[in-house]
Amino acid sequence: MAKKRKRRSKDNFIRNVLIIFGSMFVILIGMLIIYNITSDELKYKDFENVSSYEEVKNISDQKYLLYYYSDSCPYCQQIKATSLNFFDENKDELPVYMLDADRIRGSKDSLNLPFGESLSSTPTLMVVENGIITQFLVGTVEIQNYYDNYGK
Repeated sequence: MAKKRKRRSKDNFIRNVLIIFGSMFVILIGMLIIYNITSDELKYKDFENVSSYEEVKNISDQKYLLYYYSDSCPYCQQIKATSLNFFDENKDELPVYMLDADRIRGSKDSLNLPFGESLSSTPTLMVVENGIITQFLVGTVEIQNYYDNYGK
């Protein structure tokens, strides 16, 4: 009888531990789902992504931005929220096209960069008017200055 009691007590303990861990797991999964659904944070994929340099030639907007970035770039991460908020706030008058440095295909030569410029650093913001790159801004300081002075 004492053996049955010990065995039953051990079985109850294991069952209770499994119930507790299972409940914690379900709660954690639920919290992650709720967080992802309610997250208002903008992401690069929320904007038009260009998969090849050749696609840039097909953009028909009179004035637009090209944003060259990399997910692994610490400077891109530093200015990411500011950039995405700027793009979102101005999307109706100034469309933006994202160029992911890690995924974009083709030759950079098709961009017709301004003389002496090369697309080798992230982040880079290019202002394009009538198919011509009129401003070429490299790094967080130049890009932030553009955002701060836009429309002034």
